[in-house]
Amino acid sequence: MLKIGKIDRIIFKKYVKPYLPLSELYLDSNVLDRIEDREIVVSSNPALGLPIETLGFFAFHYSVSNIAVAFAKPRKIVVTILLPPKSSEDDLKIICSELGDQAKKYGVKVIGGHTGVYKGIIQPIINVTSIGYRFREPLPPSLGDKIILIDKIGRETVWLKSLTGEISVEKDFWRGLTPLPKALILSSEKEIKLLHDISEGGLLEALLEISHKYNVLMKIDSKKILVDHRVLDEDFLRTPSYGALIAVASNVKNIIKICLNNGFEYSIIGEVSEGYGVKIDGKIVRESFRTSIDEIYGEYTYTLDPIINKLLNILKRIEESKVIVKLIPEVGMNMVYAREKCRGVDDIAGLSGRIVKSMSKPLVCGKVVYGGSKHLGLLLFHLNTLNRNIRACVNIRANSNIIKALKNMGINVVEVGISESKMGCPIIDFIVEKKIIAKAYYHPGARGIEPSIVILGKDPLELFNILVRVAENV
Repeated sequence: MLKIGKIDRIIFKKYVKPYLPLSELYLDSNVLDRIEDREIVVSSNPALGLPIETLGFFAFHYSVSNIAVAFAKPRKIVVTILLPPKSSEDDLKIICSELGDQAKKYGVKVIGGHTGVYKGIIQPIINVTSIGYRFREPLPPSLGDKIILIDKIGRETVWLKSLTGEISVEKDFWRGLTPLPKALILSSEKEIKLLHDISEGGLLEALLEISHKYNVLMKIDSKKILVDHRVLDEDFLRTPSYGALIAVASNVKNIIKICLNNGFEYSIIGEVSEGYGVKIDGKIVRESFRTSIDEIYGEYTYTLDPIINKLLNILKRIEESKVIVKLIPEVGMNMVYAREKCRGVDDIAGLSGRIVKSMSKPLVCGKVVYGGSKHLGLLLFHLNTLNRNIRACVNIRANSNIIKALKNMGINVVEVGISESKMGCPIIDFIVEKKIIAKAYYHPGARGIEPSIVILGKDPLELFNILVRVAENV
């Protein structure tokens, strides 16, 4: 089975290359044609699995940056926008306005493309084909050439982690995740033989691509690599680092001056040697693999909001679960998740609909929005005011077997005896009146009210793990 992401070299050579009439392939862009003494270069890249606010930005930069690192001036792009059913006009406007702003900023014209909504598309996909005029050709590395890293490794990883709520970053941090401004400036320096952006597979894969193309050994001193301190616990050689660049040059004096004048962080991390592969601290590596961080794309990247991202991710896992359907009440299940320092129901995200049983499987109905669940959100708000660590809540059906399973897990289940409710939910009345904090509350039901259990936790993942364990034991 093919792995997620760009296919590796082995798969390409075996299943793609033999069947296509390919011209010579280069690192980032390829020659389309030649007009007099100038080569026209082209690059095509997709963008998907990203928050929609950022999709137009990255669709533009993924492709156009490949033109700039090939020592060419980006001139024109062809844009294809494929949207899933139920996409809105606002979605299209957000994508196009951001992409258009970037094109205007860099003097690039859109000369064609295609836009449509199709069944079979599950998330927006933007493909940009860029065309540029090369002002000089890249040169093959020579023995002894220096390898320069421009920018820190791991900044893309920092942003991805911010989408999950693990790390906090400034609002527009993602706008700095592009090599384009650096490539446009550095490409004018004649001492630079080649430039290569760091994309899928991280720094190690980018170095391997240079080695494979030019049949050289890239000797690297890992202590010289600039790494964002927030990802030092990650495999920084492979961690997502879009925005950083590799330059290969015979002389670094002018490059250092350009970096200092423009505020680019840089480090000379190694040199070109005889051989094949990447030699890191004396150990040779000839193949790489992707990290789990890459899987955040398409999983958490629904919006720029980590609260909604986490909740959406868990709702997706609930739909995929084979056992949680046993816990869904007749009125449906919901899950809510509060912001830190929650001030009311409007700070609590939840489904505008419910999770229901359909064909013996969970089915998520509605959208995740703030204030999406009035009763469950209000319940969580009152508990959150008593204990700020309680930020997530889920309702499930109730019976003796479920209560027993919860107690066997060490979860204290408090029974709520209130039969009539002033606030529309007996459990809310109980919490407001008694101020008793528990991990789970059980209401045996009353006239017109189905027996139910509410479980509390620190986040949706904790609740999901509890639901799976309970469902497997009833």
